[in-house]
Amino acid sequence: MESPELEGLKKLRTGFLIFIALYVVAVALVFTTAGSAIGVLGRGIEALSAFMALLWVIVAAVVALAVLSLVALVIYIRGGYGKLAQVDHGFGICRMGVTVLIAGVVVALAGLFSMVAWVASVVGWAFSIAERATTSHPGQWKGLPPDFLLSPLLAAVGVLIIGGILVLVGWVLAFIVGAFKLNEKYKESLFQAAGILYIVDIVLLFLGLGGILTLVGHILMYIGLGSAINRVAASAQTQTPSSATEKPTL
Repeated sequence: MESPELEGLKKLRTGFLIFIALYVVAVALVFTTAGSAIGVLGRGIEALSAFMALLWVIVAAVVALAVLSLVALVIYIRGGYGKLAQVDHGFGICRMGVTVLIAGVVVALAGLFSMVAWVASVVGWAFSIAERATTSHPGQWKGLPPDFLLSPLLAAVGVLIIGGILVLVGWVLAFIVGAFKLNEKYKESLFQAAGILYIVDIVLLFLGLGGILTLVGHILMYIGLGSAINRVAASAQTQTPSSATEKPTL
């Protein structure tokens, strides 16, 4: 039977492998979506229905990626830190960070749905007004949404901001603090390098340039966890005496 420490490290490694795969899919989705959006919007106002269909496809893809990320967070990242916390209580804060991160993702998804619903209502309203203006009252459409449509927008933005703050705090505790805690315990420089990349990527994110360094950090964490697993497994084998060489005590 594996020790909690070894089981925790293996869970973490599996979790980071899943995140690497999801990150690659997300990058491919961004480029595909950008190309599709340019093609749809290039057709003018007639493409509003196609644009809304594309928007809902994007939302569905984002939700699918978010659900898979939540599964990886709950089962592998949070579960892995939970196992390591049985050996070193310092990993408890990393486990708590994953919980905060999960809550933030759920709140952010609620805000995203509210935002998409608001966009759908505004587009539908604008389309109906444009149709009436061009048929019965040409030249009278100003294209400004009514005031009552602004309240749902403000609420959706507020929910997104709260979710974003929770995600940021949880991310720092789960990945940045987690990387440095792993480096402190297992003396693996790859963990420290990953933690630094996570910090730099957060700064770049606020500048609109973040993303790539996080992927590199996940890869470093995956490799570092493999090294830590081998080290812990080798140490366990050397510390456990072979039953074949033990002599019975009389």
